[in-house]
Amino acid sequence: MRIVNILPPAVHPHRPWAPPRTYQPVVLAQVKKKHLNRSRLDQLLGRGEVNELEKMSKTGPTGNKGNKGTKDKSSKKADQNGGVTVRVRLTRPNVTALALEHNVLQVLYTGCAENPDCPKEPGTSGFLYSGFGNSGNSFLTPHFIHLFVDISVLQDQTGYCYLGLYKCTRREPFSASKWKKLSDQEQLLFARRTRDNTPDFSKIDLEVIRAHYEAGWVLLPCLELQFVEYNVQLASALAEDQETDSESRKRKREVKAENKVPSQERLSVDVKISGELQSTDLDAQRRTSAGCDEALESKLETRKKIKLE
Repeated sequence: MRIVNILPPAVHPHRPWAPPRTYQPVVLAQVKKKHLNRSRLDQLLGRGEVNELEKMSKTGPTGNKGNKGTKDKSSKKADQNGGVTVRVRLTRPNVTALALEHNVLQVLYTGCAENPDCPKEPGTSGFLYSGFGNSGNSFLTPHFIHLFVDISVLQDQTGYCYLGLYKCTRREPFSASKWKKLSDQEQLLFARRTRDNTPDFSKIDLEVIRAHYEAGWVLLPCLELQFVEYNVQLASALAEDQETDSESRKRKREVKAENKVPSQERLSVDVKISGELQSTDLDAQRRTSAGCDEALESKLETRKKIKLE
């Protein structure tokens, strides 16, 4: 199959971008690592303008379409585990007092399952494979954003962990040698993201897109995440809320369990009373039946006497 480079070169006023850089980890004196889900973080920090940096099609990692209007299980799991990189600009009046207190104006949610080079510990820097196709227009200028990463693939806990304040900068894409180091599953995933976000690739087979990357005609986009600082007070507030929320859920379960015991006792009492009532009714029926039999025998004796006379 002859592969034709049909992807037009992207032209941005900020090019040429600087090459990706690596940074030494920063040793932190204190870290509060807790995991919270997106809905809880929205409640704690607030809501605002949500921007998904890449569109995700309703297909699995291999690009096989599922039922119309639905996502397959693998896609659902990817979305829940940070498969989509989402930037949220907190806006009034939806921003909370906690976010204002710690000057949290932008939040970035992502996952290390689809971004193996993203930061995984507070104090570390890394990269996101973000900017496929038309989404390459994001982060053309540096942004300072509080980063939350889902590292559930590395730990048993699920949810997003706060890693700190990061400087997010668009960098020159990685070379083809970086692409060749990725696994087949990762290559298929990024090929699918490229197709989803590039109109010229919308009808191109995933294997053809992979071949484009292999040949170096299409390059892996790079968003550099440089660690700036770790807000211990914010991390502590989030950790305390999680502990309080966990205690509240635990107490609710205990109360629910306690309420079940009286219900069972009432049920057993009702059954016992019902049994006693049933027994009483049977006794009454027996006595009534015995009384009727005695009256009938008395009438028969009376008739016999009359006939004999």
